[in-house]
Amino acid sequence: MNGSMGVTAIMTKTDRERISRKVDVKDSKRYQSASRIRQRIRELEKDAEILEKHHPDLYEELRKVLNPDTEWLREELETKRNEIENEFPGVVPRITQFKNSPLGLTISIFAGDEYEVLVEDIDQVGDYLHMRGYNVRGTYDTKHEPGLGEPHYEGHLYALPSEVGIPEYPVREMPRFTETIEKFEWDTSV
Repeated sequence: MNGSMGVTAIMTKTDRERISRKVDVKDSKRYQSASRIRQRIRELEKDAEILEKHHPDLYEELRKVLNPDTEWLREELETKRNEIENEFPGVVPRITQFKNSPLGLTISIFAGDEYEVLVEDIDQVGDYLHMRGYNVRGTYDTKHEPGLGEPHYEGHLYALPSEVGIPEYPVREMPRFTETIEKFEWDTSV
């Protein structure tokens, strides 16, 4: 490596100068820089997936640089996840980020062929979160795969602290034999 060359991230020195308008260039040159930066961002997404899977410490460093304002949210969600695990044995909440959504808490509950048991469990967890200042939305689904016996029910919650906003229903690719029975949310005006 040439000693006069510095380390770059997503932008080269030239890109930085063009994008920040520190140099007087044609707009077409700025667009070229922007296009190259977009390509690097797409590659960065791939790199982040590899780091998350194979080198979690480096992934955590990258995440903190890219999302410095969400550190408090991650800590809050981790605390709430631990509370739920202690309060509701067998319920396993996850900290998740859906595409184009903020970091949130997702909870999936499964109940063989007894829909009423599922509703009771998910209602209790949803009430618990709502009473602690979370906005909560979710779905009840039924899944019946031919040859695998009776259908079973799934309940899914997506929760955010109220200061973050109201969660959108999680966009997930539903398995072929899954049907949404009901979408629901806790009253956000309380």
